[in-house]
Amino acid sequence: MTYIPVKSMEDYCDMIRTLSGDEGEYPTSDYVEATIYSKNEAVVMVGDYSDHNPSLQVNHVARWYKPWFYEYIKGFLSEGKHTELIPLREYLLRDNRATFWVAESMIPFGNNPHFRLLFGWLLPPKPAFLKFTTMLGVCNFTFTKQVFQDIVLPIRKLEEQIEKSEELFDAYPLLVYRCRVYDRGDHSSQLKPPNKERILS
Repeated sequence: MTYIPVKSMEDYCDMIRTLSGDEGEYPTSDYVEATIYSKNEAVVMVGDYSDHNPSLQVNHVARWYKPWFYEYIKGFLSEGKHTELIPLREYLLRDNRATFWVAESMIPFGNNPHFRLLFGWLLPPKPAFLKFTTMLGVCNFTFTKQVFQDIVLPIRKLEEQIEKSEELFDAYPLLVYRCRVYDRGDHSSQLKPPNKERILS
């Protein structure tokens, strides 16, 4: 996995499009995603399946004592580009312990190194337990100030969607990853067939 810090919305949107094959250049990397920390700061992640390369460090990101993944990669905004190996299962579960970034609002000290070392194995918490033990103020915050939304958007309109998200919610980070939609005819899936100008040949 290679982490690429980018300090401009135009640059990270262009990079995501290029790495995703929007310009028709295939094959692309196996995994392309970005975590956007503000309108002008993102870490773009590019990954390919790999046999063990002894020259690269293996990072077991899903272990209980490790920093929450989105906080870990945020560090590359100041540290610069970095490449490492992540076991596939751990990559797929990378945001599980922090429930992406939701756990921070319910357990603000959850990413503290001492908490992770002693109690990190308890994460992710069961929602029923959190609801039972949470004070009324936090419950109200949870139901009125958080947004949980998966949206399929055309990659060529990424800047507009980030602007709209900031206007409506002003909530970061945002997780952006590519999703290829195939035109298999009318009524063949939950999604409408894409417009012809958005189909890559």
